[in-house]
Amino acid sequence: MLALAKKVGKQTAHRLVYEVAMRAHQTEDGRSLKQALLESAAVREHLSEDAIESLLDYRANTGMCRELVDRVLNLSQVERDDEGQGR
Repeated sequence: MLALAKKVGKQTAHRLVYEVAMRAHQTEDGRSLKQALLESAAVREHLSEDAIESLLDYRANTGMCRELVDRVLNLSQVERDDEGQGR
């Protein structure tokens, strides 16, 4: 929605994405949000297929999740080691 908001404004982007999401949700053929966005002329007027694909790529949008999980696991291991040594 933020990429679309840069082109059409926040309120319009919110309305467009909401309408597309509701259409996708209400279809009986199991249409995904991605498919619905790609089929929406109003969205495609402002975002290319590549842009939509990129925006919906979870690998590009997980930020520091992997590092944070590793930190938590390491801290958990340290705490378990400390408990095992009676600290």
